[in-house]
Amino acid sequence: MRASNKVKPIVSSTLEQILSSKQVSRHQHLQLTSILLSNQQVTDADRLNINRVLEKVKAGQIDLID
Repeated sequence: MRASNKVKPIVSSTLEQILSSKQVSRHQHLQLTSILLSNQQVTDADRLNINRVLEKVKAGQIDLID
């Protein structure tokens, strides 16, 4: 339960920052990927938004930076 409380603010703030800047750092990319793969408690909306961001990175619509 505690992990899910910490994940929510990270997901929301990270997604907002990525979408506004059209850039994602490798660390942020790793965080988002880890959240999905570790099966942490995130809302369906957050899971959808994470997938959307990762797809935009893959399509070149969001830049992956160091």
